[in-house]
Amino acid sequence: MKQRPNVLTEDDIRTSDAIWQKYSLDERYRFSTHSLLSSALEIWQDAPVTLLREHYCCHPKIINFCNQKFYHGQLIVMTKDHQKCTKGRMIMPKIIRNAIRCKKCGDVIESKTVHDFKFCSCGSCAVDGGHDYLRRCGNREDWEELSEVEKVEDNGALV
Repeated sequence: MKQRPNVLTEDDIRTSDAIWQKYSLDERYRFSTHSLLSSALEIWQDAPVTLLREHYCCHPKIINFCNQKFYHGQLIVMTKDHQKCTKGRMIMPKIIRNAIRCKKCGDVIESKTVHDFKFCSCGSCAVDGGHDYLRRCGNREDWEELSEVEKVEDNGALV
């Protein structure tokens, strides 16, 4: 199971401790020491656990650091390093359209704003990110990429 721990203030921890002292609750429900996921896994120890290995959001250099530090190389980095450096700054291609076509149901789904997460009608694939990032969910063979981004020339200039 991989999930970052809760980030709590000292007041949150004191509140948690007071609740547990007052009601004598099982330690598995203590939010200062358990995330929702770790609490559920403590309660349902036979529950299947799946690591979502494909990662579509971050720049490869960023997620590769996390992959080595926290996931022991288990993630599959799906993003490509298409960004070019010119004079010490990174050029980020602008996302013009963020869309895919489901090969199973034929739906064209498009994400137009950040966190605009949309599934196709058969539920086989989804798109997210609007013009901020390209996120895909589902099996890669179930969709056709329709997104458009600005072209970047070899010298790093945007076309």
